[in-house]
Amino acid sequence: MAILINPLSDIKVSSAKPKDKDYKLFDGGGLFLLVKKNGVKSWRMKFNKPNGKESVTAFGNYPTLSLKEAREKREKVKELLLKGIDPIEQKSKDKAVLNTGNTFEKVARSWIKQTEYEKNWKPINTNKVTRGIELHLLPMLGNRLINTITFKDLIPPVQKLIDEGLLDVASRIRRQLVEIMRHAVFKGLIETNPAVDLVGLKIAPKSIHRASLSIEQLQELASRLYDYPHYPVTRYALLITLHTFVRSSELRFARWSEIDFANKLWVIPESRRAIEGVKFADRGSKMMTAHLVPLSEQVLQLFTELKAITGEYELIFTYNGQKPISENAINEALRKVGYDTKTEICGHGFRSLACSALIESGLFSEDAIERQMSHMERNNVRAAYIHKAKHLDERINIMQWWSNYIEHSRDNGYIAPYQFK
Repeated sequence: MAILINPLSDIKVSSAKPKDKDYKLFDGGGLFLLVKKNGVKSWRMKFNKPNGKESVTAFGNYPTLSLKEAREKREKVKELLLKGIDPIEQKSKDKAVLNTGNTFEKVARSWIKQTEYEKNWKPINTNKVTRGIELHLLPMLGNRLINTITFKDLIPPVQKLIDEGLLDVASRIRRQLVEIMRHAVFKGLIETNPAVDLVGLKIAPKSIHRASLSIEQLQELASRLYDYPHYPVTRYALLITLHTFVRSSELRFARWSEIDFANKLWVIPESRRAIEGVKFADRGSKMMTAHLVPLSEQVLQLFTELKAITGEYELIFTYNGQKPISENAINEALRKVGYDTKTEICGHGFRSLACSALIESGLFSEDAIERQMSHMERNNVRAAYIHKAKHLDERINIMQWWSNYIEHSRDNGYIAPYQFK
């Protein structure tokens, strides 16, 4: 008749005291805690090998290995036995693999190094990928032996990001998992790639429609922004964003050293010097390569006026010289002048407004507009080195036309872009 064993509890395990002789506390399924007379508590498991012989394997000592973790190890031993694998022999093989350094972390860093070389990554790209893997993959997989990782093990890191709503990050991490495990196959560390079926894990980001006004409403928008009655720095941030349609981080973290007044050019670098206490202050151009913004006469004047206010600081858009304006400053200002940033216009909507007008004008090539919008073709190898100055003369004309169009709309009302020369 089978003996009924009551499972252990954390309290019973933690309160177990040494006696004159070693003794055992059973949890069931072969798992027991060996309490030695010297006070050491060791997790063990009794089992029958595939050949029928009885054996015992050690998992580790309590409290380093918790009751929950010991039970997880018990289940893994059972899985091996169901496959006809001797757990003790497998442990020896795993130690041999571990001694060669073939953990997931080692393979992941090897993949980063090889990919950095093959794709000619810049340091900022390498650091970004490395940080992402260290943050989202290594905590769960880092110490795992690469040859023991299964498809089931790869789901939790991606699912966690999906559950947190970080869908873009989840998609990127999923792709990197597939590539890291493929790298392990090419290195001969595993036979097949357990990550290939991750493509079936649905990551469906919701379409984001940024609030933006129509071109016909540009007169009212420009009038409200030029008449902005609150902080002067915020007013200049609004107007310069409207005229240059740069992205939020490209504007907020801008430095005066980036403005070339003589050549009427704003060079947004691929990265910037970090600022202590300011998150993401090292961000530069989103496309990871320097982005050139020709300065129209109107924008040059705005920067000249603003320099009289913040020119003594490194940062351009700052109230105190210590930190840049907040990421919500533009949208808060838009709300102050009467706009609903969810349904009417938000800072990002300036880009849509400018793009629509430039295309409708019929004066400029689509390629030049796309490059000025900083929509770089990432898959085009030559784009990496032609992006900076490609179509620069035409882009100078684009920026001056847009500023002229804004002023004309503000002062005279709507005119169709194709009618404005």
